Amino acid sequence: MSANSVTCSINSIEYYNQDTRRILLDVPPENNISFRAGQYLQMVLPDRKCPFSIANSPHLKNQIELHIRPTPDSEDSTAIEELLDNAREIEIEAPLGDCFMTSPPDKTLILVAASTGITQMKSIIEYLEPDGFKHPVHLYWGVVCDRDLYLASLCESWESKHSNFHFVPVVSEPDTRINLLSEATISRVSNQHYGHPGDAVKGERLESHMVGWESARTGFGEQAMFAFKNTAVVDEVIIDTYLHRLNAPLGCYLFGLPSSEAFQKAVSQLPKWRITFDDGSQIIPENFQDYMSKQLYRPQLKEKSTGFHIDLSVDSSCWLALIPFGELRPDTYHRFSISANVGLSHLLYLHYPNGGIHGIKAFGSYLN
Repeated sequence: MSANSVTCSINSIEYYNQDTRRILLDVPPENNISFRAGQYLQMVLPDRKCPFSIANSPHLKNQIELHIRPTPDSEDSTAIEELLDNAREIEIEAPLGDCFMTSPPDKTLILVAASTGITQMKSIIEYLEPDGFKHPVHLYWGVVCDRDLYLASLCESWESKHSNFHFVPVVSEPDTRINLLSEATISRVSNQHYGHPGDAVKGERLESHMVGWESARTGFGEQAMFAFKNTAVVDEVIIDTYLHRLNAPLGCYLFGLPSSEAFQKAVSQLPKWRITFDDGSQIIPENFQDYMSKQLYRPQLKEKSTGFHIDLSVDSSCWLALIPFGELRPDTYHRFSISANVGLSHLLYLHYPNGGIHGIKAFGSYLN
């Protein structure tokens, strides 16, 4: 089976987690690529070729799935990332490789993968699955940390559906940090259209469907407050929009209340949504949800301005901005490092305009 050089259009690019992308290529009908489960292709760049395992089964016609994760300090990886960010088409050479399957095995099958090497195993498993697994299949997937198991829910679904399929994740540096929010008291929730912030606190990438906290599409500017069990220092915050591909918020904000500040005073000085019109005038509505849903900004637009933008007004020395603004993307594991080494009693999370998050975590430690 000889390799063909084909120019494919990029159908879609989605993030599995904070850095691993799923790329779906459309193969022109006249250039149908006949490959076998487990083979790979080469992505052709102007001055180099880079190999990637094909992630889908040969049963999927006229499309090729790739999983690509950047490698630090790699010229090849930098060139690939730039191509994915800007190109509409990609030239490939395929199929390549002698490690593949053409029929179900007649004995136990052991599959071993590391990092995004799971793609080759995914192709093999999806090729074998329609006929069932008549003999045991053991999949071992080695990664550095838990969040690298970006296909854990898929692997576990294979295991739950087939008694002969066994999935063993191998994590060299498991995350043993405490999610401080799992022990926090949650209040001041603006919208509970579907789920609750507490569901997002428990959200892991193990489900194959959307869970977590989702606000109604009619909402504007959602929030939730978390009171820590004890004074805590936060060093990293995770906002995960896993599987929220059409309804993720555009951005998030996070504020912390130092334990030295009086809570009642801080509650009276919560950050408020502010509307700034193009002519420079500003409005801070008492009821922002009502103001936006009833379009009470329309008279101002007719009289003085053609547009406006929305941000947060923080007229208080109580609240410490931990994430002044964090852009959120659909179906993405967002990590925010927190540099403020301050003992906190509360966190105030906000996102705009509405939508859903699958997970929210605050990692750190208690001071007492």
